Amino acid sequence: MDTDGKKSVDRRGFLKSVGKGAGLAAISPLCLSSELFAGKPKKKPNVIVIYADDLDFEWMSCYGGKVKLPHIDSLATDGIKFEKGYVSCPVCTPSRYTILTGRYGTRAPSLPEGGYPHSGYVNLQWNTHMGQDEINLPKVLQANGYRTGVVGKWDQSRVEMKKLPLDADPLDPEVDKVVKENYRKVQAAVKRRGFDYAEAIYRNNLLKMPIPKKLQDHNQEWITKGALDFIESSKDKPFYLYMALTLPHWPGGREGLAQDPRYTLEGVLDEAPQVQPSRQSVSERAAKDGGGFWNACALIWMDDGVGAVLKKLDDLGIAEDTIVMFISDHQTMRGKMTCYQAANTPWLVRWQGVIKPGAVSDQLVSNIDVATTIYDAAGIIPPDDVKHDGESFLPLLEGKSYKRKDLYLEGGLARGVVDKDGWKYIAFRVPQELRDKFGDKVTQHGSAPEKVWWKMDQHYPAYYDADQLYNVIEDPKEQVNLYSDPKYAKIVKRLRKRLKEYCADLPHTFGEFKE
Repeated sequence: MDTDGKKSVDRRGFLKSVGKGAGLAAISPLCLSSELFAGKPKKKPNVIVIYADDLDFEWMSCYGGKVKLPHIDSLATDGIKFEKGYVSCPVCTPSRYTILTGRYGTRAPSLPEGGYPHSGYVNLQWNTHMGQDEINLPKVLQANGYRTGVVGKWDQSRVEMKKLPLDADPLDPEVDKVVKENYRKVQAAVKRRGFDYAEAIYRNNLLKMPIPKKLQDHNQEWITKGALDFIESSKDKPFYLYMALTLPHWPGGREGLAQDPRYTLEGVLDEAPQVQPSRQSVSERAAKDGGGFWNACALIWMDDGVGAVLKKLDDLGIAEDTIVMFISDHQTMRGKMTCYQAANTPWLVRWQGVIKPGAVSDQLVSNIDVATTIYDAAGIIPPDDVKHDGESFLPLLEGKSYKRKDLYLEGGLARGVVDKDGWKYIAFRVPQELRDKFGDKVTQHGSAPEKVWWKMDQHYPAYYDADQLYNVIEDPKEQVNLYSDPKYAKIVKRLRKRLKEYCADLPHTFGEFKE
């Protein structure tokens, strides 16, 4: 059963909003202008958001990393590369919630249903699922003439799947029947959240699903084929594609490459998709161009999928009509599910004819801004009775003046603010009930210290400090906590004030910042 729960936005209020000029129903979708850019009439652009899973800077050649990724690199060469692109929460589920809704993870309707009422604190983890009736980016785009599609990792619906033994044989007809039933349930839940097309869907992480072990591997070709089929079938009208990759998240790429390419979460295909270079060539190139990185094959396999999508746009003659965003849901090695620099992720955007090729930006942008920017680019006025937390960075893509002062971050039991000069303030507040349970030392993800994730307390000397201040430009690994240094008192005061302002507009309590 799909258990996302209660409506987060009343459907009648949603439809009524059309009368206010919200631009949401097919009755009268509103465009700001038919000339969205000075001197150059533009139709509504297609949009492809490619969301990588657990991708770090140092692995990518365009950021000076180890692995040669020619297709992803081309997005930087032909578009803009961001140095200060962030996600508001660096963990899979809230990161996906945010990029699909334009709202902070702490607004997710699943939180109060999951034991975190708005009158109390919230431990932000893998608990931010999208409500079935919640207004989101694909629904708004649908109502304004877009065809919407998704392929890959979903992680936004708690759909119960019938369990199968790990050693079950996918070729067994009875096993195949259950696999297909499970897949259709997940697919239906995804479509109810604003997608006309949903193929090659993974409910969540591969190792978190009750499926045969032989199906618990990546299949990039399956995802790529789903994306190409959607683009082909949507080429004659504006479209939005959310391509949520499973790579390079664990399990590693080598395991997936060694598996039968016909094995998918939809069952065993009659034949393997032939949409990108062979798996054998991936392994060969990883040995040659992988810079010795243990998971280079995952990155090259992923890059081949991106290349196939870019080639499809060229073949159809719609590359100039399409915004392509490539973003990672978070980094892995810099403090996942905290306010540390795992939130600063690879960000590339290409829009031929609009973005100056080879541009590099040090301006702050966040995944909270993606929905608002897409609305802006498409000339869509989003509903005025639904909260949108982001700002449009369309002016930045156009080469116009754009300056954002700071960004809000949230993760686990911590909240933070990072500003344009690289100053970051982190507040870590432990609720009394967790202190009663675990003692004076509680991890940022709300457990006893012996269960701290990824040895974070060893990587961050001030991990348990309630208040932390860093300059992430000078100290990118956040090793020196400057909070108590009187020299930075004014910076602390300013950032604490900003955090209080952000918290005031969010539903849950957080220490003294919102009691």
